Amino acid sequence: MPIIKMRENELIKLFGPMLVNVNSGEIEILNKKFREGDKIVIHKVRSYIVHALKNTELDINMGPDAQIHSVENNEPYLEWVNTVNEIVDNRYEKIIVLGGVDCGKSTYSILLINTSLEKNYKPALIDGDVGQADIGPPGFISMAYPEQQVIWMRELKPVSMRFIGDIKPQYLVGTILLKMKELIGKAREDNRYPIVIDTDGWIGDEYALNYKQKMINEIKPDVIVILGEEYRGLFKKYERIGIKVYELRTPSVRRVRTRDERRMLRREKYMEYLGEPRKVSYPLDNIVVYGHPLFYGIEQPLKGDINVDIASKILYLTKSNDTLYLVASAQIRNDVIASLKNIYGVNKVKIYTEGFERNLYIALSDGFEDYPGLIEKIDFRERIIVVKTKYNVESIKWIKFSNIRLNDEFLEQNMS
Repeated sequence: MPIIKMRENELIKLFGPMLVNVNSGEIEILNKKFREGDKIVIHKVRSYIVHALKNTELDINMGPDAQIHSVENNEPYLEWVNTVNEIVDNRYEKIIVLGGVDCGKSTYSILLINTSLEKNYKPALIDGDVGQADIGPPGFISMAYPEQQVIWMRELKPVSMRFIGDIKPQYLVGTILLKMKELIGKAREDNRYPIVIDTDGWIGDEYALNYKQKMINEIKPDVIVILGEEYRGLFKKYERIGIKVYELRTPSVRRVRTRDERRMLRREKYMEYLGEPRKVSYPLDNIVVYGHPLFYGIEQPLKGDINVDIASKILYLTKSNDTLYLVASAQIRNDVIASLKNIYGVNKVKIYTEGFERNLYIALSDGFEDYPGLIEKIDFRERIIVVKTKYNVESIKWIKFSNIRLNDEFLEQNMS
């Protein structure tokens, strides 16, 4: 437990995991002040610049792999502070933060939020990273209305969530942009200012750049903040149409999350939003279910040409274009599949085994908000869908499936 003595205006960088006790003096982290007697928990995947506002003594309890670094005079964080002050002082409304993976986008966004709160503004923060969601659960984009300063986005709670249904943005660009615009519209209706949009780290190829430029064109921000010298110049053209562009460096020494750490952070969020749920049943005939091929087409009756024994194994049938989708309680022989093709006039048959739906990640929607849940089961004979959710949603209109399945430990499973 080292004791660190800091002179006024001195900077150090702390890498978690650690517990920091302020024995005396005053410090700030991301413009949040900590004084004598305060404690700061730094997660193992986080690192922070600590600025001493007075002569200060810190008592630090360091966990495995925790580190304390000095800060060089050319530390990019100092540039970040200056640009954040300029953005807030100029009263820009919409700010979008871009950059690669683990470059500090969320940290910059929180610095911007904390500075806005210090000046008595009422900001909105949109978390647009479906894979490493910090405000809401994975597979969602979420929005918070921060009322108090924080040092980690995970301390915030969502006021609104929109389901995307994947932890990768590549195939759902249009949906993400549509839902992002919905959240921005809500923030404006609620008179929140500024509106900060924190984005995902997918930016390294032409498709990703096209996505980010579509995002800019759709959102029409007042400010673009791009972190990382490797992206310098890529977004400068937007200054031609009046958008302020800040090109900032990223710290040379920073905490980079491993793949396993990312997976475990998602697990923590799944547990937060799905743990200790209640089971709720909904009649299939009273709601719209979508997001899975089984529900794309038109439900089919069991035709009389089907053998009685086979018919007893078929629980549900739909037809979409040239494909028959069915749920079966037992294995269906190849000759029966061939017969079904003839009976229903299709070239393809896709079979799902009873119970295929268990623990599929879903959203329940009342037409206004989306809420996370898991499928417990679908009773096709009784035409009931049973879901597990923590949310008390009285009037469900839609249930949307994702391509994510969780095991009983809230870890993502291979969907093959």
